[in-house]
Amino acid sequence: ESAWKINAPFTAVPFAEKMDELAKEIGAPKADSFVSLDSKEDAKFGFDKPFLQLTVTDKDKKEKTLLLGKIVSEEAGTRYARLKDKAPIAIVNPAFVKAVDVGALDLLDPLVMKQDPSKIKGFKIESALNKITLDREGETWKVTEPKAGAFNAEPDAVFSLQSLWFNLRVDGFSAYGPKAEVAAFGLDKPLTKIEIKLSNEMGKEESKTLEIGTEVKGKSGSKYARFKGEPAVFNLPAATILILERNYLAYVPREILKLKSDDVESLTRSGIPGELEINRKNEVWSLSKPKVEIADDRTLNDLVAIVSDLKADSIAAFPATDLKLFGLDTPFAVVGFKLKGQTKKVLLGKEVEGKKGSRYAKSEDGKAVGVLSEVIVKKLIASPLFYRDRNITRFPDADQLLLERGPRKATFARVDGNWKLTEPFVSEADQQQLDDALDGLARLRADELVVEKPTPEDLTRFGLDKPETRWQIKNAGKLLLEINLGKRDESATRCYAQIAGKDLVFLLDVKQTNWLQGE
Repeated sequence: ESAWKINAPFTAVPFAEKMDELAKEIGAPKADSFVSLDSKEDAKFGFDKPFLQLTVTDKDKKEKTLLLGKIVSEEAGTRYARLKDKAPIAIVNPAFVKAVDVGALDLLDPLVMKQDPSKIKGFKIESALNKITLDREGETWKVTEPKAGAFNAEPDAVFSLQSLWFNLRVDGFSAYGPKAEVAAFGLDKPLTKIEIKLSNEMGKEESKTLEIGTEVKGKSGSKYARFKGEPAVFNLPAATILILERNYLAYVPREILKLKSDDVESLTRSGIPGELEINRKNEVWSLSKPKVEIADDRTLNDLVAIVSDLKADSIAAFPATDLKLFGLDTPFAVVGFKLKGQTKKVLLGKEVEGKKGSRYAKSEDGKAVGVLSEVIVKKLIASPLFYRDRNITRFPDADQLLLERGPRKATFARVDGNWKLTEPFVSEADQQQLDDALDGLARLRADELVVEKPTPEDLTRFGLDKPETRWQIKNAGKLLLEINLGKRDESATRCYAQIAGKDLVFLLDVKQTNWLQGE
């Protein structure tokens, strides 16, 4: 027969690719070198008690046996080798040793299930903590759980669960066959059982049950598992176990808010971060509380786009019966979005322990409490300065740039349409870099507004008490702009900046920082 078969210590079909690799190595083994022609010195080379004995049977039923003896070099991993009862004695490389030093379990196919997700009709997950049923109903999935009742499932969670079975791979095998001591792997009393309901090729429903046991020794999060009634005990990786053993909250929809961004007319906020009201009229945003100011259209449009499909990172409770646990009985902040004919609100509770900046949140009429990320929370509870217009300067053109960096000074001037270094000596200049820098300064926009009225301590903290870099921009001898650059922020990608003669401290974006602080 052309197919390989494992006959001992158990009967099974091996993974064809692994067998082909093994046959290739065995078919033409090569020695790195030869060390002796005397085959009688078995003990010296470890052939009296071989490390490994490999017997190969060819198509004519003739056998040849290769013996691997002692290690030649621990560092190199080489070993002595020779054919049984024949000289000479050779040294073989570690790649060959590794290839042939395999057990029967190593030859099994790591792909233990390959199922078309569209044929999966449902799941039943049971453990000490979980009793979840998921059933496909057309294009949606319905979850049933004793405490939560029935609800539509979070699509992303169902997709990740379905996808596992299309390509379910294991980290290795621990036992095989009817004599396997399943109790040693916690599979006599599985901790988790997952029944997969399938539609077979005839359209009839059938099922398959995955049983999960105890944790694999030395592999945190990885667990022993098997399919009920099947001979293989395998090791499922930690990432797979995380998906399979999720509780019902993972399947609760993570949607906090859903709205059409173009229909948002205003944003309001109350609570500890301070009162706020921002209105949109003719696609232009403006602050009306705490005081009237021009708002930043780009910032507000980005924020509205985020909340139009606002999703929690995870769900903390469903249905939420005790809002006090999450600080939502008296919210830290309430953020409202007024649309035509209605207002939708997000309630923000206390910070999530161990997740700095993240907060519990729910919609005003929602049943689920979710966890919102620090990035989104910061945008919702920011000071009014965050929402203010970030356009700093505008000017049409310039013909001279003066740079100071510590004790060094340089002057660049436009000569016959090209930039040249004119002081402290005359030289050619990088045209593109200077054009880019000037373009950015001519339409200077802050990446973030930091402090409106900085104290001396603030200026020291931002490195603006003694600016590291200063640019002056002139046209026909007239000063258009003087900007001071300080230290970089925590990300080390953006620098603090301040216009000479003005209080406002802001952050430049990454590109502006690189242009203006580059050599």
